[in-house]
Amino acid sequence: MFARLGFVACLTLSIVHPHVAHAEEAPTPTSPPNTTPVVREMGLMREDVLALQAQMKTKGTMPPAYWRDVAQCETSQNWQDKGKWGGGLGIATTTWRGFGGYEFARHPSQATPVEQMIVANRIAVFGHQTKREYLTLDDKLNNRPFFRPRAGFFGWGCIANNRYLHPKNWRDNNRKLWRQSKKNVLFPHG
Repeated sequence: MFARLGFVACLTLSIVHPHVAHAEEAPTPTSPPNTTPVVREMGLMREDVLALQAQMKTKGTMPPAYWRDVAQCETSQNWQDKGKWGGGLGIATTTWRGFGGYEFARHPSQATPVEQMIVANRIAVFGHQTKREYLTLDDKLNNRPFFRPRAGFFGWGCIANNRYLHPKNWRDNNRKLWRQSKKNVLFPHG
């Protein structure tokens, strides 16, 4: 009976979490990460996806489909681009740090596409409340960290130089996708 329960437990674990291997088996190598944001894992919502969904409720934010189009222009959707302007969205490393990207990774290329989109929304729409940056000594003594204001969408060369990526034009040309994306950040594998 206990042997059967052990088998059922191992089978259940392997169904629920496919990366769990039996003790006597060698683990199988995992494939490289998918370059498209994967939103559902085992039926649970990832924390970064929940943060992006929260951002999407604010007027002025752009959906993941828009940021994928920007990434296509910037880096051919190479979300692991390790250049000075890194990640799929080509975010400068100093800008990444200044808008709180370090909470995800030291370089945009090390963050997930969803995390890169969160930082992109901060840059374009929200701004970012720093934690340990102060404008004056008085601000530091009174613990009033600097609020980094939003930079807008036109800091990206692809957005500034391609009218189809101007946020209003993109919304007008992708109305159906816009409505679907604003309601639900979930998007498919692949």
